[in-house]
Amino acid sequence: MTPAAGVDTTTLVPRAVDLVWPLAARAGARPTAPTPCQEYTVEQLGTHLVAMLGHGVRAGNAQHTTGASAGSWERYAETATALAAAWSNPAAWTGTTQFHGGRQRRGFIGSIMVMELVVHGWDLARALDVPYLVDDDLVATSLAAARENDALGARDFGAFGPQQRRAQLGALDHLIAYTGRDIRWAPPA
Repeated sequence: MTPAAGVDTTTLVPRAVDLVWPLAARAGARPTAPTPCQEYTVEQLGTHLVAMLGHGVRAGNAQHTTGASAGSWERYAETATALAAAWSNPAAWTGTTQFHGGRQRRGFIGSIMVMELVVHGWDLARALDVPYLVDDDLVATSLAAARENDALGARDFGAFGPQQRRAQLGALDHLIAYTGRDIRWAPPA
């Protein structure tokens, strides 16, 4: 999977990083709050996302190490900055790279990083009960990555929940439902 023709891939990851940035800055206020990603609280979501971004930095052919607190939202800035820098390089999108124990196409991994940021950004925005607006290129790239990842067995391995069926969804809601989240999820009162 590569993004649609005419999309400047070198801007996708930085735009997705910027999308989550203001949310990450607010996450510390509600670390134990539940998220739509049922297995994670807000803090656990940060642990997962920062770890995934660290893998993405290395897959983008950049060096990155983190300290003991690598999983917290406080580490988002450092890891996300390194991720954006790595994937701003056109070479990061070509060839293959090592990712989770196997060789993968870099374009696919870059798109996975976009998907991780967009979908988990939605999780965080919902948990914090704040608006979340995503541009069409990021949504389209994320949905294509989710579909390809699903075709490789991601849903079978628990990466996505069962696809939610809803009539007439907008593009972002379709992506969110595809990954198994309830688009109507709201934080407990």
